Amino acid sequence: VASLFYGRCQKRASIEYKSSNSTMSDYALCLTGLPKDATNESDLRDWLQEQFTRGFDREDTTCEVYGVSIGYDYTSRCADVDGMISRLVEQVEVNNGLYTEIHTTAAAEEPSRCLADMIHEDRIRAHAWFAENGNDRLYSSGEAFVVFRHKAGKRAMLKRYCLDGGAALHH
Repeated sequence: VASLFYGRCQKRASIEYKSSNSTMSDYALCLTGLPKDATNESDLRDWLQEQFTRGFDREDTTCEVYGVSIGYDYTSRCADVDGMISRLVEQVEVNNGLYTEIHTTAAAEEPSRCLADMIHEDRIRAHAWFAENGNDRLYSSGEAFVVFRHKAGKRAMLKRYCLDGGAALHH
C-alpha cells in the first residue's frame, strides 16, 4: 500500500513540475522530409520564418524562429565519429587526473602521437564535413529541430500545420 501511495505522489509531483517549468520540448518542433542538401542553418531559419509568418502580423513575434538545428546523416562516418568522441572523453579524463596520457587508448594505438595532436586533427577533419562546397561534406538526414522564441509560436505552428490539417511546408 505504501508503494502505491508513493507512486501516486511521484505522479502528482511530475505533473506539477511539468506545469510550472518550461523545457526545450515546449519551444521546439522536429521537422522531417527536408531536402538532404538543406544544411545551411541560417538559410533554413530564414525560409522557415518566412513560411511561418505568412498570414500573421509581421510585427507579431509570437512565431519568431529562434534557431534551427539540423540533423546530419553521418552513418558513413560512424567509426570516425566514435573514435573522435573516444579521444575527447579520454582527454577530459586525463585533464581531470583520472590517468596519464600514456595509459590512453590513443597512446596504445599510435604511441608516437600525443592525444592533443590527434584531437586537433579530428577537429580539422570534422570541420571539413560542414563546409558547404567540400568534397567530404555531410548531408542532412532530412530532419531538423526548429526552436521558437516563445511557447506560443510552437503551439501556433502545430495548430496551423498539423492539428487543423493545414498544408505541409515544401522547401
